Amino acid sequence: LEYAAVWVIVIINAVFGLLPAVGVGIVLATIIFAIQYSATPPFKAKLHGADYETSVIRPPAESAQLDHMSNMQTLIYRLQGFVYFGSASAIHDAVSEIAAKKRQGS
Repeated sequence: LEYAAVWVIVIINAVFGLLPAVGVGIVLATIIFAIQYSATPPFKAKLHGADYETSVIRPPAESAQLDHMSNMQTLIYRLQGFVYFGSASAIHDAVSEIAAKKRQGS
């Protein structure tokens, strides 16, 4: 796909000049970027609050209570790649699904 874009840019440059070739190059690069990154999932990992340790030293009773509450109430998504319109939509859908499940369970 990238090689085809290079040839299109070269042909546009030969026929119409440098400025239209630069414009077409920017548009093609944007399209190629969107296609490639739409194939990668936006989430790298899904962790519960108990999986993520704090650096604050607490008394054992507080630590136990925090572990119990964080396992039930905290969900951490580690993202990967770039966040743009396509991946932001997937992130929004995942968070909305979790919120809907919480509402139904409550």
